[in-house]
Amino acid sequence: MVASELITNALRHGDISGGAIEVRAFLDVTGGAVLEVLDSSDRPPLILGEDPTTEGGRGLFLVRLTTRELGWRPLRGGGKSVWCVLNAERDPAAV
Repeated sequence: MVASELITNALRHGDISGGAIEVRAFLDVTGGAVLEVLDSSDRPPLILGEDPTTEGGRGLFLVRLTTRELGWRPLRGGGKSVWCVLNAERDPAAV
């Protein structure tokens, strides 16, 4: 759900007429799984969805609720990165 939402937002709201989006997945220094989607739009993402009467706009709200962290940053030369750190349950006995 998280990947689908970030990618769909980049395709729907990002300015991809001049290029494509880029999707990255990696582990951060704490071992958290990070999902990052880059697009060429300079517009910051909007987290809506707290109003139950709206018809749409709940995606990033749900991503924020289901991930450890959600953020964005402008890219040098234009565009932005929207990223999140996924929640991961670790079994201490498995270490």
